[in-house]
Amino acid sequence: MINPILNYVEYGDPNHPAIIILHGFLGSSKNWTTISKIISSSIRVIAVDLRNHGDSFHHDKPHYEDMTEDVLNLINTLKLEKVNLMGHSMGGKVAMKFACLYPEKINSLIVIDIAPKQYFPHRKEVASMLAIDLSKLSSKQDAENQLEKDVPDLGLRKFLLTNLVQESETKFRWKVNLPVFVKEVSNLGINPLTDKDQFIGNTLFILGGKSDFVKEADYPLLYKYFPNARVKVIENSDHNPHFSAREKFLEIIIEEIKP
Repeated sequence: MINPILNYVEYGDPNHPAIIILHGFLGSSKNWTTISKIISSSIRVIAVDLRNHGDSFHHDKPHYEDMTEDVLNLINTLKLEKVNLMGHSMGGKVAMKFACLYPEKINSLIVIDIAPKQYFPHRKEVASMLAIDLSKLSSKQDAENQLEKDVPDLGLRKFLLTNLVQESETKFRWKVNLPVFVKEVSNLGINPLTDKDQFIGNTLFILGGKSDFVKEADYPLLYKYFPNARVKVIENSDHNPHFSAREKFLEIIIEEIKP
């Protein structure tokens, strides 16, 4: 059975070459609105909500193989022969897996601050979000106050709360599928690539110099699966270069995707 089509937001001329953007864990296509609008002057941008995120469908399987098939389904539905594929963090893992499985669909692969290895996602944060009694909320600020104990970082709290929707004065809901994430979050931390996986096409890893997600010791892993990969480090960036070092990030991206 084919799953529903992923929700996506499109920018730019549909006749231009396409780039598909995949967000990170607990993110959505909205995280990429500014970048998408800027680069859409020269390329068709398709910013995606992955399953269980944003306005896409919920499913009890949040695994990488399934998310990869969702992306393939979208590409086929849009009748795209080849795309540039860019993924950040969890979305980067989806992008890496997709490129290894369907290299014929890829013009270029861009992976942002993630490596093909085991990580440990926001288990505590997800549990804290789920623990909030939405029926008793009076405001988003109330939710933020409840998260503060377990999520002391203000930026992270604000990011998590982008998933909280206020539908009326007294009705709130989470866009992300928190019950499934609580049970399956460890599956999102795995390395989705096997020893048989490899993509020899054009690949760029963009890393944050202030991030500890990808260390120099991980570089051999990058070249193992992506032998033609190039690595660019934005020294003043954290894990989110599209926010923390936007100007330099845009410079790199625009150079990479230009026709």
